Amino acid sequence: LEEVLHAELSARLAMAMGGAVALEVDLDRLVRPPHGEAPLLRAAEVIVRTCCVGEALTLPLLKATRQRSDVAVVQVVMDAIARDESAHAQLGTWFLDWAAEALTDPDRAALGHVAGQAVRGFAPLFRGACASGGALGVLDCASYDRVFRRAMRTRVVAPLARRGIVIDARDLDFVMSAAT
Repeated sequence: LEEVLHAELSARLAMAMGGAVALEVDLDRLVRPPHGEAPLLRAAEVIVRTCCVGEALTLPLLKATRQRSDVAVVQVVMDAIARDESAHAQLGTWFLDWAAEALTDPDRAALGHVAGQAVRGFAPLFRGACASGGALGVLDCASYDRVFRRAMRTRVVAPLARRGIVIDARDLDFVMSAAT
């Protein structure tokens, strides 16, 4: 529900700034279903994909956007979303720590693959035109890439590796080479 609220806040902010457009969402494809056999592994797949990768990467970008903006409404919206995303990102490592003894080495390898695929999903963000920085909180491409690369190393790769979940270097290279 918080993610729906975030989408609503973002849409209203876009409308207030004069830039809202219609968006069609295929709810059946919104979240990839897990593939693991055991319920714990299936839950871990969803947690790794959404919390340990998605939310962990989103939070530093939200904070950087908030710091860049000098528009009060943008700051309020970014603060609200960042508060929620912080809890979502923490949930991932809490879950993995809780489940640590039950996860096998093959489970961890499978979760590394899940994380790698989630990381690859960020590559399209680096293809196409760059935005110019501005007071609304838009990060210029160099700033965005710098924050993203640091977040990938410190908030995704390192915490997962400490828990025995390794992302294939090819997956990391795929997205990191796009973020230049």
